[in-house]
Amino acid sequence: MRIWAIKRKWGSCSTAGRLTLNAELATQPAQFRREVVVHELLHLKVPNHGRVFKALMKAYLAEGGEEASAGMVSSVDGRT
Repeated sequence: MRIWAIKRKWGSCSTAGRLTLNAELATQPAQFRREVVVHELLHLKVPNHGRVFKALMKAYLAEGGEEASAGMVSSVDGRT
C-alpha cells in the first residue's frame, strides 16, 4: 500500500494488487475514508464495478452499521 499525493483520485488498485491512497484522504470524514478503502480493497477480488462489486460494497459498508453511499465521489475535484 502506498500513500501519495494524487491529483484526481482518492485511491486506486493496480492489476498487480498494489493499493494507492491519496494522502488528502486523511482529511476527509471517516465514513468517506471507509468507503474509499473498502472500494479499493474489493478491487483485489473484483476488478470491475459490476453487480457483484456493487453488492459487495453495499454488504461490507452495511456491516459497519451504515448504508453504502448512493454515489461516491470518485475524484478529488468532484468529477466521476
